[in-house]
Amino acid sequence: MANQNSTVDAVLERRWQRVLRRRDGLLAELERWPTEKLRERPAVGSWSALEVVDHLVRSNREILRMAETARGAQRAMRPKDRVRAWMVLGVMWLPTRVAMPKPVESAVKPQLTGDLPALRGEWERVDATLHDFIAGLTDAERRLGVARHPVSGWLDARAGVRFLESHLAHHCYQIQRIRKALGKRRPEYQG
Repeated sequence: MANQNSTVDAVLERRWQRVLRRRDGLLAELERWPTEKLRERPAVGSWSALEVVDHLVRSNREILRMAETARGAQRAMRPKDRVRAWMVLGVMWLPTRVAMPKPVESAVKPQLTGDLPALRGEWERVDATLHDFIAGLTDAERRLGVARHPVSGWLDARAGVRFLESHLAHHCYQIQRIRKALGKRRPEYQG
């Protein structure tokens, strides 16, 4: 990830590649599920596996939108932003259920507008655009707040990619709960 005004941030790129491997592993697992199971909700008011994927695609799209909107605005990271980001990231790595933040609910709540292949294609497109956006940031820009999470506040590029990784891990736990509730055997994917 670099442009002519920056150097490659190897740590950021390694983390990004982990996000993509986790995403691809989750999608590979879900591609083995029967289509009807992808849409099945394990309980009233809960999401289906396909709705989880839809949410993840919408979340990444919203992060990209926020980052593009904030581009060029100087948003220095304050210590409290970093502490709050670490707190949110810590919670997201746990299998604990958390409520969707109200300020972004309309943008990231699942709408089920496609099947798994369509969602995969959209997720890959959004992630490629997000990667290109991050790659286009200068070293100085990567240290500024590039997106604003509704709970943690501003995230710099590294914290933003850490959020993507922890958010995906959080929803992999949710997929495990759905699989268990639907009576599926444990698949090869261990996330």
